[in-house]
Amino acid sequence: MTTTKRTLPADRSEWTPEETKTFLRFYAEVLAREAAARASNQCEFSAELQSWSDKARREADAIDLRPPQMELF
Repeated sequence: MTTTKRTLPADRSEWTPEETKTFLRFYAEVLAREAAARASNQCEFSAELQSWSDKARREADAIDLRPPQMELF
């Protein structure tokens, strides 16, 4: 089984909403894991990482993937 690596454009403004939401969820998980790994040795930095994770998760949750509603008139 071969997998193809999909890369995103460097300019985030070129990402689709789906790509942005997927990336932000992934990034939030990475930050949360890193925060957990550093919790015992670097408490302040761990808290900062966790706050970044929370912010990325909130930003991802705010992205509405529903198709735009057609105009009624």
